[in-house]
Amino acid sequence: MESPVFIHAPMVRSGTNYLSRLIRLNPVFEIPRPVYEGRLLVHAELLREYSNLTAASWSQWMDESTDPDDVSAGLLQGLGHGILHHLNSLLTPGKRLLIKTPWSLNLDLFFPLFPHAKLLLLVRDGRDTVESTMRSFDGRKYEESMRSWASGARRILDFTDGARIGPASTPWRLLKYEDLVKEPEERMDEVFSFLDEATDAGTEVDDVPVVGSSSHRGDSEEVHWEPLEKPANFNPIGRWEGWPDRLKRTFEKLAGQELVDLGYEAPGSNWW
Repeated sequence: MESPVFIHAPMVRSGTNYLSRLIRLNPVFEIPRPVYEGRLLVHAELLREYSNLTAASWSQWMDESTDPDDVSAGLLQGLGHGILHHLNSLLTPGKRLLIKTPWSLNLDLFFPLFPHAKLLLLVRDGRDTVESTMRSFDGRKYEESMRSWASGARRILDFTDGARIGPASTPWRLLKYEDLVKEPEERMDEVFSFLDEATDAGTEVDDVPVVGSSSHRGDSEEVHWEPLEKPANFNPIGRWEGWPDRLKRTFEKLAGQELVDLGYEAPGSNWW
């Protein structure tokens, strides 16, 4: 069985829809119905607690050579195997599992649960992520969205810092949404190589429709998830540049360090 592929991002409006559609240009990949967003890690701390408590309850029968931590880790991996077995049962026969989740909660439990999976971490300039969020969802506040992005980005940074200490073969990659938009063919060649799949899917990446855009909505006044043809002038990068100075300073205060640590230009460097 081919290794499943997961996409995670700091928060919504990061481009997980776009990346998943690019990956599905290769028809071997499929998102199982009705699991539009996986969210498999959102409550994964409960699985860790279950594994730890159950292993501890067995400790009275373990000999001295048995490490309860190893027993707990085995239980956790078994739970992950069961989750994947269920999701694979929802696929069309012969398809390869693709799961996307625009959140980064409990990333530290990803490989303990799914040691043979491949993980794509997708990040987008936090300012554009926040602006897209504000345009897409009623009732959101800028500061709240900035804090959410900073927390999600920090979880990804903490994960990648820890993962780099481990084996060089650890199957994860960090991608920038902006690179996918500017150089989709080159970046997707790299992604498909990482996934051990062919890149020639018979469909041009430029033909991928726009889905869920905060600005290009066709005839609808609200954000929707129906595919729309991409306009020639469609550009989802840099929408934050129209912010007043107050918002720019607020983002720098709340999320500027995370933005820099992810490799983006330092906030404030070109504002004045």
